[in-house]
Amino acid sequence: MSDLLLPVETPYREIRKIPKLDVSNILRTINPLFLVMLLTDLFTPILIWKGILPDSLRWLSHAAAFTLIALFIIRVILTNHIPAITLLIIGLSIIGTSVAIYNGQGLTATAWGWWMIFQFPMIALYATFFANWPEHFLEFLWYFCFSVMVLQVIVQIGQYAMGERMGDQLAGTFGRNGTGILIIYMILVFCLALGRWLSNKQWLPVAMVLVLGGISSLLAELKFFLLAIPILSGLAVFIYTVRIKKLSRLILFGLAMMIVCIAFILAYNALIPEATPLQDFIQNPQLLLQYVYRAEKRVSGTTVFYDIGRNFAIQYGWNQIKQDPITFLFGFGLGAGHESKSLGAVGIAIERGLLGMTLSTNLLVFMQEFGILGLIILASLIMWLVARLIRVIREQENPEIQGFAYGLILFTSMWPLWLWYNMAWTFRVPMLIYWMAMGYLFKVAREQKKQPMRSYE
Repeated sequence: MSDLLLPVETPYREIRKIPKLDVSNILRTINPLFLVMLLTDLFTPILIWKGILPDSLRWLSHAAAFTLIALFIIRVILTNHIPAITLLIIGLSIIGTSVAIYNGQGLTATAWGWWMIFQFPMIALYATFFANWPEHFLEFLWYFCFSVMVLQVIVQIGQYAMGERMGDQLAGTFGRNGTGILIIYMILVFCLALGRWLSNKQWLPVAMVLVLGGISSLLAELKFFLLAIPILSGLAVFIYTVRIKKLSRLILFGLAMMIVCIAFILAYNALIPEATPLQDFIQNPQLLLQYVYRAEKRVSGTTVFYDIGRNFAIQYGWNQIKQDPITFLFGFGLGAGHESKSLGAVGIAIERGLLGMTLSTNLLVFMQEFGILGLIILASLIMWLVARLIRVIREQENPEIQGFAYGLILFTSMWPLWLWYNMAWTFRVPMLIYWMAMGYLFKVAREQKKQPMRSYE
């Protein structure tokens, strides 16, 4: 186990040498479509919400993503090589589309479902096989991620100072009801900070991200922060302890995490007195069960929807797919659990469901669209990604590459929790950074081996 997680050692004095980044050259080298997606998804939500920009501008990011995927397909055709992992996407697309059409779902809803599920994995394939990356790209990406986190806290504080109430609307540049995106972004950056600590013993980024994440979570009333951070930190310290074989570090970390959690609970209860005290969820398990099994009917304008708890969502999805063997295995097909107001597309699982439109989670959506077979494939994909990232750590000497690989391992291994919590798979800014970084690491690994891409002609 220890050998599996142990990278090639890099002298600490070499780790401390931070390269001088030529930001202008890096920005010129990166495919501009990546920048268009990042900047559009980062800044347009709040500007559209405040009426400064038209809502149609958010589609600029989708257009850039579509162009990247089209370029990938064109390059594959011209080179007559299909990356092996693409066959999985093709197979799932054929099965999901066939099942959706068999169930009577429209093509628009099916196409939208494909886009929501496969958009970012396809971008990762482009990043792996065809994108050109500048030198010191990972260093730039880390500082970019951290700077965006600082920006979110500054915007949140500004919103609060201007009279915005604490809660779902205090999501920084992610706009109205953007707290789901905000928490997944903070978790991803925290994973990357922990990865840097595992790679080069830099603890300051972890502390800074933890403080920023705590402030941001308090302003947005994100209770999930209290659950996710100790779990990720415990996993990181376990890896660290296995590597250096010093159990005392694990004990010290446990005490530090206890202090952080207590401080967060006290601050949350003091700043949000009308909310249920966080310790009540720990002291009274029944209260927690009521929260995760709730099904509350809500009205927003002319729209009626249900805000359902995470466990209720799993129970609801299970009852939907177990109606017959085919649906149990394959679900209702691509797009069955998705909805697009702009396109007027509603998935068939939503139409036929007892609740109609819901505020749900990706775990429910995957269950509805792919059935049990899809969940098994998803679990296999998570394990495969973790295994590939471990190989990257073993084969690379660059501490920045090792650090990002560690960070992505932490985030990837916890995908079941993120999918249970919200629609993390579709959140644009964190997912673009996640899949882009994944593609970069795999590209570096391929180029080092200097072997031709496995293909099917």
